[in-house]
Amino acid sequence: GLRVYPNPTSDFIFVQGDQAIEAGHTFVLTDALGREWAQAPLAALISSIDLRGLPSGVYFYRIVAPNGLVRQAGKVVKM
Repeated sequence: GLRVYPNPTSDFIFVQGDQAIEAGHTFVLTDALGREWAQAPLAALISSIDLRGLPSGVYFYRIVAPNGLVRQAGKVVKM
């Protein structure tokens, strides 16, 4: 499984896998209207995504596999 933390956050979010995340996975962050705010490649045991420039609010993330399937989804609160 994948773990996305801390939540809520004020600066960075981390994505951690039990094993190194396969190259080609992507972290995508959108708002409630579906506007994309961040996208970052994942290819390590722990990957960090910088959220410092985002306004406070609730965002939704997807972790997308290289084949286009969503491996995990959830929400993140940015303080």
